[in-house]
Amino acid sequence: WFERHIPRARLSLKPGRFVDDPLEPFDLDVLGKEKVLRWMATADYFHFPGVSSFSGLAELLALLRDSESLAAARQAARDYAESRYRSTLTTFQLFLADFEVGEET
Repeated sequence: WFERHIPRARLSLKPGRFVDDPLEPFDLDVLGKEKVLRWMATADYFHFPGVSSFSGLAELLALLRDSESLAAARQAARDYAESRYRSTLTTFQLFLADFEVGEET
């Protein structure tokens, strides 16, 4: 997905500012599985339902014209957000209930 013959370059204001990360997303031949798992953790596509990926402008335009696909993606995102909201609300309600009990004793 990238040209392997281009050397990696970093910009830094101060020498030695960057610490080499053993799981940088380069050279998947070394610790590839660990690198993929680490970097997938920050990728919206793998965490949020309804996030669509596309390979270029033409595919994006085709996806935008497909109202059923957009509606399904929107509903998936809405369902996910509502479920996370309910889960978070329950967690905080339990936390506050424990906190209030702790205050009284």
